[in-house]
Formats: sequence, structure tokens, C-alpha cells
Amino acid sequence: MEITKLLDILNSFNRTALIENFANINIEDVLEVCYILDRKRSIKVIGTKLKSVKNPCKVKRLMANLDFYNSFKHETDKTLTKTRKNMIKQWARMLKEDQLNSYTEEDLIKWKKLADMIHFNPRDFTKKDFLSKCFTYL
Repeated sequence: MEITKLLDILNSFNRTALIENFANINIEDVLEVCYILDRKRSIKVIGTKLKSVKNPCKVKRLMANLDFYNSFKHETDKTLTKTRKNMIKQWARMLKEDQLNSYTEEDLIKWKKLADMIHFNPRDFTKKDFLSKCFTYL
């Protein structure tokens, strides 16, 4: 699915459109949209940390994170609110167990990153041990 379309669905809180476009939404798109929506907050946090960090290695890592968030082409004034997180949880609940089993190691890394942002619960998935697989497998 096109990133701008998924952003529009989440920004309009249109759960019907989310369900209608379910088959076209993949983990990469959801993760990128979450990064875009969380961009402002993350840049602010990184800026605050940069003011107090003296270790050059940590500064370099923080600067790399800052570059990562500044690299996104899409911009929005919206944020990753609880309602948007709940819509993403709803999308995750719609995934069938065989879809969750088919994810590769690379996909599980993406799921772990998404879980850190969304704060999934094991009950948010049809396969109850999916989250533990994401966090223990890697």
C-alpha cells in the first residue's frame, strides 16, 4: 500500500478503510508510517539527550538516529496517538496465524521495532506466542 494512503487512513481514524485495505497493508508500510507519526517526538527526545551526552560514541549513535528520522520524505503534523496505535493493533488482530508463521527473521525484527512503539499485548495476535517469538528469537 502507498504510504500516503495509509497515513490518510490513520489520520482520518477511518477503521472501515483500514479493514477494506487490510490485504494491501504490510509490516514495512505500517512500520514506516509509525516512524513518520512518531518523528516529532523522537527528534525532540534525541535533541534532549544530545545536550547531556558527552561520550562520542553515544553522540554518534544519536546523530545517526536523528539522521534516520530526518530522512523520511513524508511529513505530517499528526502524532502516534493512542487511537492510531489502537487502529494498528486492530490491523494486527486481523492477521491470520499462518501469516504470522510465514514471517522471516528480517520481518520479526520489524515486528519487534513496531511492538516497541505500539506496545502490543500477546492478545493482539491470533497466535499468542508471536510477540515472545519476536523478542526471544532475535
